[in-house]
Amino acid sequence: MNGVGPPILGVAEVARYVRALIEGDERLRRVIVRGEISNFRGVHANGNAYFDLKDDQALLNSVMWGSNGLKLPRDFANGMQVDAEGHLSTYPRRSTYQLTVDVVRAVGHGDLHAQYEELRERLQREGVFAQERKRPLPRYPRRIAVVTSPAAAAYQDFLRTISAHASHVALVLVETPVQGREAAAGIAAALDRASALGV
Repeated sequence: MNGVGPPILGVAEVARYVRALIEGDERLRRVIVRGEISNFRGVHANGNAYFDLKDDQALLNSVMWGSNGLKLPRDFANGMQVDAEGHLSTYPRRSTYQLTVDVVRAVGHGDLHAQYEELRERLQREGVFAQERKRPLPRYPRRIAVVTSPAAAAYQDFLRTISAHASHVALVLVETPVQGREAAAGIAAALDRASALGV
């Protein structure tokens, strides 16, 4: 063997290389992305605004810095369909990429939001949210079933929170896709599996 193989790279080298690829791509230096707003929690005191753009197949972290965030429309809210204009950038420390937004134009309410509202209203009519149907929660749970994808960022956040505040609680991960076309059926099946575990 001559010892020739793939190069050995440091983590920072990989992050810098990916950054150069993304931020050096002419097609990504000015883009308009149409999507539905989610995870928006208001504009920070410094003007920064963080939110996600999503459709039925993917999610894109987005940010508006400083004075740009203060220019958001008053009715800017989760569920709104928008055209967001800006450029793709990366955050090497976490090896993530995001859309840095300069301008947002409202298009209307997104299909996903409309579907969500329709489903919520139907379940409300069926009495799914009725108080008498709710099961009592134990004051101090000892086991919790978590229905999600192990790769989901929210799951990692949940693990950190449990570790910091309730390390005595045993977690049971019930895996399922949480995005894409298979998510709804997968989550429903995972809830059935979690229920069968008696957690």
